[in-house]
Amino acid sequence: MSLRWIQTAIYLVAILLFLGANGSGQNRLLTPKVIVKRMATQYAFLNAYQDNGSVDIVDEARASRRTDVLFRTYFARPSGFRFEWTNIYPMNLPSLESMIWCDRRNCHTASRGTGQQAELEDEEDLDSAVERALGTSRQSVHTIPILLMPTVISGFAVTELSNLALVREEQFEGDDCYLVRGRGPEEQFWDIWIGKRDFLLRKVRTKHIDGVFFEEIHRQI
Repeated sequence: MSLRWIQTAIYLVAILLFLGANGSGQNRLLTPKVIVKRMATQYAFLNAYQDNGSVDIVDEARASRRTDVLFRTYFARPSGFRFEWTNIYPMNLPSLESMIWCDRRNCHTASRGTGQQAELEDEEDLDSAVERALGTSRQSVHTIPILLMPTVISGFAVTELSNLALVREEQFEGDDCYLVRGRGPEEQFWDIWIGKRDFLLRKVRTKHIDGVFFEEIHRQI
């Protein structure tokens, strides 16, 4: 074995050890607070954003899941915004379609039931329109928009969760995620899945009552 080969082997081993140490150091730096802060930064600097998703009601005791709301988000800086959602009611009741959209000057809302004519309204501003839609959208109208426009939309954001803990790393629908847990405004636990690749939100899980959860899922981001 030549001296040159030995020197090359030692050099390669040293490189691998350095990279391994550096990678583990980076992982140690990614505390749950850092992960959530990086998520907030990502949304604050996005020039455009689009997704679609759902809010599902999950009953663990009965091992059941029902989609309650379907939604789509469209956003382009500085003020282009549209959020569409559909309430899906049980017992084959007619669904309700709603939308909020804004341009640089005006904000509007519209809604219509199955087979009905749409009802349009002019809104004072986006913040008030979002606040009025919190209940029917199961909060989904608020979760991402407040991250994109924190100075425009008021209220509690997932970036304000307290007592953060990194539960584990896991895949959600094919995306490697950090699963972070924190306490919400009423001291209830929230679980949020944040993509490891882009630090964007994939899922939010909040407990309702008696083992029933709401899961807000964001897809095709």
